[in-house]
Amino acid sequence: MSIKYSKSMDFTHKVNALVSDLTTQLIAKEDYTQNILKIHENTYDESLCRDFCDMFIAAKRKAETECLPGVQWLTDVNVSATLVDLFIAGIETSFTTIQWLLLFMAYFEDWQQKLRVEIDEVLGDRVATMQDRPLMHCVQAFLAESLRYRTAAPIGSPRNTLLDTTIAGHPIASQTMVVQHTYNMSMNEKYWPRSSDFDPGRFLDKHVRPPAFIPFGTGRRVCIGESLALNIMFIFVVRFLQLTRDHPIRLTHKYRTDHTLEPLVNQNIFFLVPTDYEIVFEK
Repeated sequence: MSIKYSKSMDFTHKVNALVSDLTTQLIAKEDYTQNILKIHENTYDESLCRDFCDMFIAAKRKAETECLPGVQWLTDVNVSATLVDLFIAGIETSFTTIQWLLLFMAYFEDWQQKLRVEIDEVLGDRVATMQDRPLMHCVQAFLAESLRYRTAAPIGSPRNTLLDTTIAGHPIASQTMVVQHTYNMSMNEKYWPRSSDFDPGRFLDKHVRPPAFIPFGTGRRVCIGESLALNIMFIFVVRFLQLTRDHPIRLTHKYRTDHTLEPLVNQNIFFLVPTDYEIVFEK
């Protein structure tokens, strides 16, 4: 399945409108977080760490006292932007990805069983740690294919060119907004044979990450939460299947259709969410 638009300008206008709306929301959220940060500074106690704001204040004061490099970037504006990033980039995308993972496990029952077998063989009842990830090839392949097949963020974060440049031979003027169409690359037959098929097996023999696999972006501005997100996904899938060992999950008959795996069609092109579905635990 591929997201398409009837006219290229329709897509451009939609992105511009969404970026404008997102910018307005970000400004409001940053004002709110800056206010929270000021309250923390006025009530700061170095012997009590209440949350991320207190950790930032402690790091900032230490950097100022010891004249550490990079201290000039520890500003209230930057930490407010970081807090907003944690909520928008960390919570929404993680929640959406978990929704897709549950759907895929219920829909592709053969892969659900393969995951359960591997988890039993490698871990048994033991709780997984990050050191177990390299040992669990089926789980890793399942997670990678889930991110390729239905990436939660189909459009990368907008970037702005600082000078005239070219991309793949196309001239791009300075101060032009550029977006990465992640979903298009993930479903492109040029890079992924049978791209419309959900097939974790395509990742089982991959010792090097394919260049077209960029659910977290690429380059110097790659998502800083990539490692955390992958760890969360790994622990969630493994522990969920361990706790439901005697109760396989499946989709109810009503929701097991040809359209079950299609994303919800809405106006927000920055998040790819599944349509409603129901799962049941078998006895």
